[in-house]
Amino acid sequence: MSSISRDILNFLSKLINYYKLKNRFKGCFIKYPIEIKFSDINNIHISKNVVISSNIVLRIFNNCTLFIEEGTYIGPNCHIAGTKNNIKIGRDVLISDRVFISTTEHRYEDVTKPINQQGFISKGDIIIGDECLIGTGSAILTGVKIGKHSIIGANSVVTRDISSYSVAVGNPARVIKRYNFKTTKWVRVEK
Repeated sequence: MSSISRDILNFLSKLINYYKLKNRFKGCFIKYPIEIKFSDINNIHISKNVVISSNIVLRIFNNCTLFIEEGTYIGPNCHIAGTKNNIKIGRDVLISDRVFISTTEHRYEDVTKPINQQGFISKGDIIIGDECLIGTGSAILTGVKIGKHSIIGANSVVTRDISSYSVAVGNPARVIKRYNFKTTKWVRVEK
């Protein structure tokens, strides 16, 4: 098969999956182009008033289920992938450009095999609570829970849970502020 034929088939496949998603989730705004691959469209649940920007890579396979709640915005050039466990994105979440979210990571323990032949590991669901902000270029890794109304700073790598009403930054991300309900202020967290 020529590369032109492959390109045409790839384009048609993307277009068909785009329209399957768009027709199933009316009340959402899903921009094209978008790369969508899934083993079962029933494993994707998108509520009303969700905006999914262009150039998104969305790959949901096998036993993974994706839930995106109402009012959430997903910026351009994001990559959301899962093969095991679930990805749950709450209400009114703002996911900035170029964010990476994945329920799996590559195994690498066996040095006698190439990494791409060792399979994957998953540490559990990814849960992003309601009203969160995920900053540009951040990565949310397998098994992570981010609590309600938390902010993840730009280019952060979230490798462990972040409690509600927190600001976390860095690689690996660590909490630097928490909201104090008694004083009604954001307070710095001491190291």
